[in-house]
Amino acid sequence: RPMARAALLTGCRYGELCRMEVQDFQNGQVFIAKEKSDKPRHVPLSSNGIQFFESLAKGKKPTDLLITHTDGSAWDRSHQTRPMELACKAAGIEPVGFHILRHTYATLLLKSENGSPGMSLAYVATAIGDSVATTAKHYAHVIEDDLQSEVERKLPSFGGA
Repeated sequence: RPMARAALLTGCRYGELCRMEVQDFQNGQVFIAKEKSDKPRHVPLSSNGIQFFESLAKGKKPTDLLITHTDGSAWDRSHQTRPMELACKAAGIEPVGFHILRHTYATLLLKSENGSPGMSLAYVATAIGDSVATTAKHYAHVIEDDLQSEVERKLPSFGGA
């Protein structure tokens, strides 16, 4: 549960979360030192995310892993597969992989809600550690529904019929 919640609050990849140490959480963000592109990044957290990571860090040393199994052991390659399968079964949904949590994070940031526009592709790309081009390629469909309403909202009438 903490591993999945961390993914939904950060958009981080499974391996990034497995390596995250207590010292990587500070000033309302998590630091990803090594990622897929070998480019470090800081991921800002919501107030809910800050509270969650504070609870994970409580009582631990700076170099301790932030997210561990309930017995304190490290998450390792493929340890997420079975828990995801069990969670999907319990929820009565088709099995999905852990990476879908990263997609959920990005999609939620991009979607408009209650009349407020979604976050820009550039901001989301920065948060997930991808280029704007890659982010647009994977998530452009998410914002297509918002395009018409944004054009209507942004452009004046210019008069006439």
